[in-house]
Formats: sequence, C-alpha cells, structure tokens
Amino acid sequence: MDKEEKDMERTDVDKLLSRIVYKAPANSRMEEIGGILARRRAAIRRKETFRHRLMQWSIAAGIVVMSVLGCLVHFSRVDIDSGEREVACVLPDGSEVTVMPNSGLSYNRFTWTLRRRVLLNGEALFSVTHGRRFGVTTPAGRVAVLGTRFRVIQRGEDMLVECYEGAVRVEVAAAKLVVRPGQRVRSDAGGVTLSDIEKPLPPVVSFEAVPLKEVIRSIETIFGVSVSGGEKYGELVFTGYIMTADMDETLEAVFRSCGIPYEVSAGEILLK
Repeated sequence: MDKEEKDMERTDVDKLLSRIVYKAPANSRMEEIGGILARRRAAIRRKETFRHRLMQWSIAAGIVVMSVLGCLVHFSRVDIDSGEREVACVLPDGSEVTVMPNSGLSYNRFTWTLRRRVLLNGEALFSVTHGRRFGVTTPAGRVAVLGTRFRVIQRGEDMLVECYEGAVRVEVAAAKLVVRPGQRVRSDAGGVTLSDIEKPLPPVVSFEAVPLKEVIRSIETIFGVSVSGGEKYGELVFTGYIMTADMDETLEAVFRSCGIPYEVSAGEILLK
C-alpha cells in the first residue's frame, strides 16, 4: 500500500472516531443521585432536631413560667381571721369589708385586677366600689355583686344574704336569684326564701298627747302581746316614751303614769 492510500485510510478512521460519543458509567449517575438524597436527609434531620429542641425549650420555659406564676399566686394570698372581734379592711380596689367575729376571709392581691373575688367563711359586711363583677364564695353558695352594699352570713350549709344598695345575685344548690335593695334571701335545710328586710325598731318611741288606745296598739305590735280592758280608758291621752327592748319598763311608764292598775299573765295584759 502506498503512502497516499495509507493517508486516506487514516482519514476515514479519524472521521469514524469523531462520531463516537463516550458516556459515563451508569454507576456514576447513581452516586450523584445518592449524594443529593443524602444531603436532603441531612437537612431534614437538622430541621427535626431543631424542632425537637425548640419543643424542649418551650416546655422548659412553660414550666418556669407556671412555677413563677404559682409562687406569685401562693405568696400573694391574704388571709384575715377576725377571732373574737370585728376586723375592718380595705381591698385592693378600695372596696371595704368588715369581717364579723369568728369569721374568716381571704383574697389574692396578684389576681385581683383580673378577678375580684373573696372567699368567706362566716359573716361579713361589704361596701363594694364600682368596676368588674365582685364575687363572694362561701361553703354554702356564691354571691355575685351587681351593686354596692350587702351582708353575707354563712354557717355550715346555711346562708343569709341581705342587700342594702344595688343588687346581688345569689347562687346556691337549690336556686339562683337576684336580691334587690331591702330584700334578704335565706338558704337552709328548709329551702330558699326571699323576703323583705325587717327594719330595726328604734330603742325609744316618744308620744306627745296621743290617745291611750293608740299607745296600747303600739305596745301590742312591739311586744307581741294582747292588752284587754282598755275600753274604759278611751278618753285618756299619753305623753312620754316607751322602751322597745323592755316591756316591763314600758308598762310601768305608760300605765302606772296614767294610774291604771294592770296584770300580766301568759302574754296577756289585763287593765283593771
């Protein structure tokens, strides 16, 4: 073969080789994919670790906060024991309460701004400032204040609530009702009763030239007795006073001063 033929053959071989495309082995591509998956798994593990640690930190922070709040609530509690005397105190909002003898009252200074509530065991007189609802909790029931002045008397499972101003809502096991000024509600073994507050009698009642029959009627009402024989003294008038807490002194003041003999027997007064 001459030189020219050899050159032509070499040229054909070069052309053939230039058309050949070399491919990387298949396992090299798999390694690349595996590397990508490994990096993704590592990123996922880092995120999961962060979430886990964040959850642990949140739980720890929550425990710390609850512990601090628990300490604040516990050490902010105020307990009042009246013992044998009345104890007057002013609550954080300026409300006034008089704790009667042998009674106890407690409240929490820390939670007061969120919830005005006292725990009462016994008897207390309240004068409440305006603001959020004021609550009194006793072993016998609860009182929600819608007004300003009221009294609560609790003895075991029995409770008496008297309202002087505004209104209060009383909640006991048997009923829920609103008590208005001048009313009282009593809850005991006999049930729940709502009635008007009886106005206390003044210690002394004075009369100025009042017919004796009117005075006799007042004596019967005040002391729950019956007076008979007063018809023959219908023309007499009385000027003076009677003691509403002492019947004997009242009878002396009225009938002895009028010269009327009398006799007392079993709740009945006979004028002679």
